[in-house]
Amino acid sequence: HVALKVLKPELAAVLGLERFEREITTTAGLRHPHILPLFDSGTVPAADGNPAFAYYVMPYVEGETLRDRLNRETQLELADAVEIADEVADALHYA
Repeated sequence: HVALKVLKPELAAVLGLERFEREITTTAGLRHPHILPLFDSGTVPAADGNPAFAYYVMPYVEGETLRDRLNRETQLELADAVEIADEVADALHYA
């Protein structure tokens, strides 16, 4: 299973499609246990003359988001919070 993420044209107009494509190119080269790999990316021209749609394809990961978990639990156990923070910091340091 895969997840297809699409950059909305109005957001692409603000951020710039070139910036999005540079970030995708950079991200595509990352190999880390806490960073999802990119399978594919590209742009599809809009049929009505509007800005193109940019997209990327990544593995689909089942489960809840951190936001969902915090909404459900309100507060994480200290050990869980430290583990999550450590994994995020490790991925950011690598990137």
